Amino acid sequence: MLLTARRAFTGTTDQVPNDPVLAIEDGRIVEILSRGDVAESADVVDLGNVTLLPGLIDVHQHLAFDASPDPVAQLQADDDAALLERMHRHAHRALDVGITTIRDLGDRGYLSLELRDRFAGTEVGPRIVASGPPITTPNGHCWFLGGSVEGLDGIRAAVRQRAARGVDVIKIMASGGNMTPPSGPMSPSSGRPSWRWRSKRPTPPGCRWPSTLTAARLWPTPSPWAPTRSSTARSSPPTASTPTPVSSNSSPPAAA
Repeated sequence: MLLTARRAFTGTTDQVPNDPVLAIEDGRIVEILSRGDVAESADVVDLGNVTLLPGLIDVHQHLAFDASPDPVAQLQADDDAALLERMHRHAHRALDVGITTIRDLGDRGYLSLELRDRFAGTEVGPRIVASGPPITTPNGHCWFLGGSVEGLDGIRAAVRQRAARGVDVIKIMASGGNMTPPSGPMSPSSGRPSWRWRSKRPTPPGCRWPSTLTAARLWPTPSPWAPTRSSTARSSPPTASTPTPVSSNSSPPAAA
C-alpha cells in the first residue's frame, strides 16, 4: 500500500519533506519515498493537504476520569461495566486525534488492563501501558481508586499483587493532588518531607519501574490530611488494610 500527502514529519530530523510517499506492508511503514521514486502507474492513496506524522504518545492519562465538574463523583457512581465503556470511548477519542499509545497511570479494578488486552487482540484501539490502581496512603491522593496501603509490608504486597495481575508499570502517589482535597500536589503523601528510593533486590517479574525509581520506601506515618471532603460530599474512604501477597515466590523490591 502506498500513501501520500503534502508533507511529512518523521521526528528524526527537522526537515519536512514535501509530497512524501509511505510504503506500508503488513500494517507497518517500511519506507518513505519521494514522489519521483514512484511509478506514475502505481496505485497511490492521496490524503490531500495534510501533514503525516508519527503516532502521538500520551504518557500520563486516566481513562477512567471524564471532563465533568466532578469526575470523582461520576466515577464512584458508575459500576465497572459503565466505567469500562467510558474508558473505551475515551481511548477511541484519543486514537481519532492521533494518539496511538496511552500510559494509563491509575484506574479502578484493573480495568485498563482489560482494555489493553482487548486492543492487543483483534479490536482496533491505541496501545495501552497500564498501571492498575495507583498505590497511595490511607485517605491519600486518589484513594477512591482502591490502592490504599499502610507501611512497608503493605507496599511490598501491593507491588506483588500488581505484578501478578500483569501491569506494565507501578504508579505510586508520592504527593497529594488537586482531585483529593484538601491535599495538594506540593504536599508529600507520606507525612514526611521526603520519600526515600533505593533498590537492593530485583524487581518482581513482569513489573517495570521508571529508570530512576526501582524500589520505594514510604514512611509508615498517617496521611497529613483528614478524610474530610470540601465542596462535594463523597463516600468515605474504605478502611485501609494490607493486601495479601498473591505469590510467595516473587522477590519484592526491598525498602531501605
